[in-house]
Amino acid sequence: MMSKRKGHKDFVTVVSSIDAGALLEVIDSHKQDDIIEVLKQQPIEIRKK
Repeated sequence: MMSKRKGHKDFVTVVSSIDAGALLEVIDSHKQDDIIEVLKQQPIEIRKK
């Protein structure tokens, strides 16, 4: 997780592919349920990678 601004508690979750060196998604939440919902919307080809 990363803070949007130093000293603030507004966090985003960054999802990346280490193998591909690619940013996959930036999610405006750190709550598990929110992250799961966003990731379910990813195309199946992306989720399999």
